[in-house]
Amino acid sequence: MQADEVKVFDEVIESDLAVRLTSLLNRPIWQFGWKSNISRDRFSFWHTHFAGGNISSLSPCLDEMNALSPDIPIPDLWKAIYSRFLEGHQPLRIYGNAHTFGTEGYCHTDSGRDDYFSTIYYAHPAWDANWGGELIFYDSHGDIVSSVSAKPGRIVHFPGRLIHRVAPLTRECDQLRMSIVFKTQLGRGAQ
Repeated sequence: MQADEVKVFDEVIESDLAVRLTSLLNRPIWQFGWKSNISRDRFSFWHTHFAGGNISSLSPCLDEMNALSPDIPIPDLWKAIYSRFLEGHQPLRIYGNAHTFGTEGYCHTDSGRDDYFSTIYYAHPAWDANWGGELIFYDSHGDIVSSVSAKPGRIVHFPGRLIHRVAPLTRECDQLRMSIVFKTQLGRGAQ
């Protein structure tokens, strides 16, 4: 892993869109039981699906995303981030993840492909460093090489082949750590 492979963007999303995204994720849309690696992870976390196929799907989901109900502002988020740093990427899967105290994150990769990327938007309205929940990246030897706090409105973009996990939330955290995740493939000519 190279240090510049994890890109962090703050204050990219307009405040009215950020409010609509937080409002969306505060609805009763969550299901418990999602695992990053179903064959290995012992504990689960919260998940909601917006568009795309299963974890191994490489089929584009742009049409499915654009057909979402107008009260689901996921296409607006895509347009905002696509124009800034995802040009040339095609969305494959779009979903939300949520963690609370007691839900664990496990080390995993999202793909072994060089053209597969993950982009995460943190949709919770507030966060405190004492709450944990950082996104931690590891090298192939298991050493931490980067850690990114779950700052509200922050966007993290990285190649899916990087080993990463969500750090546990502390007992101090009484909030839902909410993120919207775009899995994309570079070079498929999205719009």
